[in-house]
Amino acid sequence: MNKEKRGRSVWKKILTLTVALSMALGMAPAAYAQEGSQPQKTYVALGDSISTGYGLTEGVGFTGQVAEDNDLSLVSLASDGETSETLLTKLKDPASAAAVMKADVITITVGGNDFMNALYSFLQTEYNEAHSDAQMTAEQIKTQLLAGNLQMVSFAAGVLPGFASSAEVRAAAAGFTANLSQILAGIRAVNPDVSLIVATQYNPYTYLAAQLAGNPFFADSAEAINEVFESGVTLLNGVIRKAAEGTEAYVADAYTAFRSAAEEGVNPCNASFAMMQLNLDFHPNADGHRIITKLVNEILADIPCDHVPQADDGDCTTEVVCSLCGEVLVPAKDSHSFGEWTGSGDGVHGRVCTNEGCTVTETENCFGGTAQIGKKPVCKVCGSEYGEALKAEDKPETDAGKDTQGDELNKNGNPAAPVTGDAADPVLMLMLLVLCCGTAGAVAVSKKRN
Repeated sequence: MNKEKRGRSVWKKILTLTVALSMALGMAPAAYAQEGSQPQKTYVALGDSISTGYGLTEGVGFTGQVAEDNDLSLVSLASDGETSETLLTKLKDPASAAAVMKADVITITVGGNDFMNALYSFLQTEYNEAHSDAQMTAEQIKTQLLAGNLQMVSFAAGVLPGFASSAEVRAAAAGFTANLSQILAGIRAVNPDVSLIVATQYNPYTYLAAQLAGNPFFADSAEAINEVFESGVTLLNGVIRKAAEGTEAYVADAYTAFRSAAEEGVNPCNASFAMMQLNLDFHPNADGHRIITKLVNEILADIPCDHVPQADDGDCTTEVVCSLCGEVLVPAKDSHSFGEWTGSGDGVHGRVCTNEGCTVTETENCFGGTAQIGKKPVCKVCGSEYGEALKAEDKPETDAGKDTQGDELNKNGNPAAPVTGDAADPVLMLMLLVLCCGTAGAVAVSKKRN
């Protein structure tokens, strides 16, 4: 109980420090976001030489591949030889804690060195008891085993069955259980929303044992090594799964994936036998890192995104996507659906797209119609008046008081009543009338004389 209280107290202090750091470090990303773009998400890699990509060229390790595949900014805090104890100590450092607190994705590969250190310590004890005149350190035994020294390999294979019940493995298991629980719980405490992924431990000698199964010299040794590692990783993976479940961390099952690859004839590790040379290097090769990359990518792809839509430009023909994952949240329409033209009263009419959420409008000048005396022209599109009405004095006349539209005007300037019949000169009409009357009189006189 006291250990748990001390653990919580440490993480509270870390949280206080990292809040201050994150406020300072977070100013630049905040300003960047205000410009309309989302900052790149951060991926922190924690753990051992698996996460550093030991023995591989730069960019081949799984952490670099995951970062590239998911457009993540990689911050690697991994170290060769990292154990659960050294990782726990590292996370109590303020700079490391600040990186963890700001991370969007975290992967952890740890436990292999806890197991291997216990194994080398066990072999040291067994070897020195059997060779009192030739004492060796655990590091020396490790060097000879990784170099494929057949004498040391043969000795190790003979004593390995006792490792599963040894004090060394029990102590390693207890320490790993306590440390991993604190690591995952501490990360979750300071960064509750992080996508936290922990990888299971793989058996690096599954393929080697199958490869040497028919070899009369090495089959027994390879199988003995394979069995002890199978027992050890099974123990570690039980701890990993339980700790992950308690902190809602995702598990990248490297153990099952590596085993399946070996059964299909693909060696995911450096351990191999060729040209009478035995290689016991337990690190994953390029194929192994591709397998881990695939596992992590699949987990990240299945994690639901708390979508943050990019700023909507109000145009329904433009899609709206999530600024975090790029998923299309609102598909683009093929075209706008405009409503009726409406006049604004200033000689312009417009119409608005009726699609939901769209604010796009179209405008154009009113046109058509004819101005009359005291009346403005009427737009033939929207039906609203626009422009200026004609004044009487502005009405140009042609002949006989007609306006430009051919209407006669009366004395008041209003259109005259329609005119019917002939509109000839009145003098001519009078002369014709006198002539007619004279002719009629002459005819009457002539009749009277007769």
